[in-house]
Amino acid sequence: MNNEYRARLKKFHQLREHVDALLFFGGEQPSDYMYVSGTTAQGFLLYDFSRARLYTNAMEISRARRSSPHHAEVRQLTDVLEELRGKTVGVNYATTPAQLFQLVQRRAKTKDITNVTEAARACKTPQEVCHIRKACNISRQSFSHTDVRTTATELTIAADIECAMRRRGADRAFPTIVASGSNIQFPHHEPTLRRARRPLLIDFGARYHGYCSDITRMIGSSYTSAIEKVFAAVEELLAPNVRAAQLDARARDVLGHHARHFVTSLGHGIGLDVHERPWISSQSTDVLKTGMTFTIEPGIYVPNGIRIENDYLITHTGFRNLTDW
Repeated sequence: MNNEYRARLKKFHQLREHVDALLFFGGEQPSDYMYVSGTTAQGFLLYDFSRARLYTNAMEISRARRSSPHHAEVRQLTDVLEELRGKTVGVNYATTPAQLFQLVQRRAKTKDITNVTEAARACKTPQEVCHIRKACNISRQSFSHTDVRTTATELTIAADIECAMRRRGADRAFPTIVASGSNIQFPHHEPTLRRARRPLLIDFGARYHGYCSDITRMIGSSYTSAIEKVFAAVEELLAPNVRAAQLDARARDVLGHHARHFVTSLGHGIGLDVHERPWISSQSTDVLKTGMTFTIEPGIYVPNGIRIENDYLITHTGFRNLTDW
């Protein structure tokens, strides 16, 4: 195990008094598993606070050994669970597939570690920050090389940006949103064959080594100055120990009469998932900490409206805008 993954697993040591081991499963929602295993190879990871063991199948073993820092071997889950019979095992209740969860409960006691895994992943290691920075840089390069002429359609622009990210070694983090004119009023508009016109909103992100960027840029909006004032006000607050709900409140205060058309939360964490902690909303209980990465995305959702979205990192002394372009 290298130092990076040793540091990640150490974040779970607070659980030693409550559980005998931790189980992380790959599958439909594999982010926790990827966080501790370093691989997308199907399987599961067992950590007993002394060593981590990665188990997979014969088809995936070569990929697991090539991509994970942990010892990997072919072994059935049922065999491993027999060794855990009667013990207490920490499992993420929110993301573990129901069938696997039931298998664990037949042999062991379980404890929900969802909150611990979310908190551990919220504060990024230097390596994670490096991957997110790279995803942001790939997004910048891809955007600058995309033709956004008014003769293009929304779908064409979306496809061009996604192809540009692939050419630079990244996947798309999510389906690109391109909305023009009256379509801007819909936060999750799906691109169409409509000819793009000003104002034009492009919401896109790259996924590099599993880590995401999430950026929105506008071309030709009459609301730009109003949104720039929001960013200036919110950035004054960005620092460790600030409550995330304060950021949302400040944004709405600065928007003034436009606030009634700001129908989303102010932002969200980014990492292995496009949406993760910290949550930047009026209802959030999260507090900013060093190493957190998240978006700030104020908008005015009306026809010909606006949304601009930047990605941030909280540092020991304040913040860095990872998308300052």
